[in-house]
Amino acid sequence: MNTASEELTRVCIIGGDWNGRGCEGANTFWEEPYATESLETFEAFRAAVADCIRACPFVHYDNYAEQIVQVSNDSEFSRYDDGRNRGKRKGLDVLRLVEPDESVLRDWYEDLKVARDA
Repeated sequence: MNTASEELTRVCIIGGDWNGRGCEGANTFWEEPYATESLETFEAFRAAVADCIRACPFVHYDNYAEQIVQVSNDSEFSRYDDGRNRGKRKGLDVLRLVEPDESVLRDWYEDLKVARDA
């Protein structure tokens, strides 16, 4: 299984723009009281990112549309077809989210703190 890029991981976890479409992110860094708690210190932020990646380690990605379909805890993305049969959705790549190194996480942390204070 391939690994998601650092930028794709950031959008999947924190939220942001991906190829012209907004993505909320799997975490709630923008909702209170969680946002304040997870940004109180860098260690709290790192723990929140790690918890989120453990809870939802996969991103289902549509290469054709270059869009995030879903961040999930399931490596298979299923859906119902017209006959109400459940099956794996074809045409999606499944990428594993991996926690970036500390310097990248520090950049994310500082950027997020600035954005929340703006």
